[in-house]
Amino acid sequence: MDRDHLDETSGEAAIGGQEQRLKAASYTITGDVSEFGRKEVGDQQLFGIVGSGRKQIAYSKVSLYVVDVISGEVVYSVHGAGEYELSHREVLGFGGTASYDSTLNGKVLDLAIREAVDALAYGLDSGAWTEAR
Repeated sequence: MDRDHLDETSGEAAIGGQEQRLKAASYTITGDVSEFGRKEVGDQQLFGIVGSGRKQIAYSKVSLYVVDVISGEVVYSVHGAGEYELSHREVLGFGGTASYDSTLNGKVLDLAIREAVDALAYGLDSGAWTEAR
């Protein structure tokens, strides 16, 4: 259902001389981010003289719920998780520099959401829940 553009679609129907016949949704899909974080870990070889390394690790978990709009009952739920890691190593002063990567947040959320949506579609395909009443 596209409720955000009702004004536009209503206007187009009126131009065509027709009245909209809207349908009610049977379910809504809600969700939340249940875990989200990032950390940096590093190591050194021979007190940092020989080399050092650093990793940025971001992780997230999301949950999606299929909710019956009449009863409010959660009829199906799925979860997804994602983890993304960037690493940087310097040996004897050679190697690139790595700074804070703010795109990791988006990447890890995207991974978790994709996994949850895939599980939701799999549940629908396998008959664990159905879109029709």
